[in-house]
Amino acid sequence: MRIAETEASIISDGSFLLDGGTMFGVIPRPLWARACVPDEHNRIRLGLNCLLVRAPCGPVLIEGGIGRSFSGREAEIYSVSGPCLGEGLAAEGVKPEEIRYVVLTHLHIDHAGAAVAVDGMGRPAPFFKNAAYIVQRQEWLDAMENYGVMKSSYRPDVLGAIEEGGNLKLIDGDFELAPGIQLILTGGHTRGHQAVIIKSGDETIIFPGDIIPTAAHLKETYITSYDLFPMDTLRAKREIISKAENARAIMVFYHEPGEPAGRIELDNDESLISARPINSTIKEVSIWDSHRRGRSGSGT
Repeated sequence: MRIAETEASIISDGSFLLDGGTMFGVIPRPLWARACVPDEHNRIRLGLNCLLVRAPCGPVLIEGGIGRSFSGREAEIYSVSGPCLGEGLAAEGVKPEEIRYVVLTHLHIDHAGAAVAVDGMGRPAPFFKNAAYIVQRQEWLDAMENYGVMKSSYRPDVLGAIEEGGNLKLIDGDFELAPGIQLILTGGHTRGHQAVIIKSGDETIIFPGDIIPTAAHLKETYITSYDLFPMDTLRAKREIISKAENARAIMVFYHEPGEPAGRIELDNDESLISARPINSTIKEVSIWDSHRRGRSGSGT
């Protein structure tokens, strides 16, 4: 996918299983199960869709995957499978040391786990050793205090490796990472959760993180049980959807197990919001260009 001088590709870190009820909060199972069919243990499969942005400032990676550090009971529960983040980057011809920035919407293990790997000495170390890891200061402080209802969400070994490696860059509130790449403090899921908006030319990509983790969560009341401040999530979701609709933006859903990206659409009476898929990998320029030609009448 190319927008002016910027190219973006979805890089998968595989998928994992999580309890379906927790992903949909107060929504009854008969409703959410229509979109996400659970297994016999009530688990649904979730994607891990990171975004590689080839910007003029250098390669930017949004989200750090879940990694493969689980063992024993955790490995059985989460059942992480599929290609890992490093393999996806290699397929794109990008080496970990070439990444300039790693933007983490928040520091839960399923968003930051693969950003750390074991080095040659058997110690946890930043996988992207030359990158600055961009995190909201509030998120970092809460993570260090293990603030939240799920004590296993923040992993001391991951946090310690990022800090000790000298890769951590803390920001406060909305922040322009580089021309056309804006980080927006949303709160909601965690106090320091942030979303990413990428603009180039007349095109926009929105990466909402866990404010809208899957396409099913476009519905206002579909908010996860993990969200510490659900009313803030609701507010942020409304603002993000409005931005996406007005800009005809592509939205990338981090946890979507199917088509990970789409443009926001309303039905005829503007009561139902859905995402029209773009492409499962959004790499083919021809698909992107077909949308541009449809609006401008030009083939460029």
